[in-house]
Amino acid sequence: MSQSAKLVLPKIKKVRLSRFSLFSLQPNIDIDISGGVFCLAGANGLGKSTFLSALNFAITGIVPDPDRGFMSVDEYYKYCVGYSDDYFTGKISEDDREAATVDVHLQVGDFLYQLSRGIFEPQELREFVILRLSSGESVLDGKDLTPEQRHLEYAKRIAADTGLESFQQFVFL
Repeated sequence: MSQSAKLVLPKIKKVRLSRFSLFSLQPNIDIDISGGVFCLAGANGLGKSTFLSALNFAITGIVPDPDRGFMSVDEYYKYCVGYSDDYFTGKISEDDREAATVDVHLQVGDFLYQLSRGIFEPQELREFVILRLSSGESVLDGKDLTPEQRHLEYAKRIAADTGLESFQQFVFL
C-alpha cells in the first residue's frame, strides 16, 4: 500500500449459511448486520468459532490455522488454503456437502459486494455481484464467468477497492 493510499476495510452487511448441518436445529441462518457491532454469545461447543470460520471462509476462501507459522503473506495464504480444504469435513454432513454454502454481502466504500461460496470450494465463487450503492447500478455480474474466474475477479477487485497491494494481504488482515 502506498503512503498516500487509504485503507478501506469491508463492512459485513449480511451473512447466510445454507445447509450448514453442524447447526442441526437451524441449518439455514440469515443474519442482517445493520449496526456497527455484532455480538455472538453462547456456551462452549455451540459453533460460535465455526460460524466465524465460515464467515472468514466466505470472504477469503480460507480458514486460518491457529498453529500456522508466519514467513510472509504469500506463504501464509498458501498454507491456509491447504488447511482450509478439509476444515469443514465432519462439520457438514455428506448429504449436504454439495449444497452447503455461505453467502456474504460486504460494503467496501460505495460498493456492495455479494458473494456466494460453496463450503468445499475455496478457490471458487458460485455467485459474484458488485453494485454501486450511490446509484444502485450493477458494476459487475459474474454470471458469465466460471466459478474460478469469479474468485479471481473478486480477489483482484477487493484488493484494489480496499487499497491493498494483493489479495494475500487482504486475507492476512
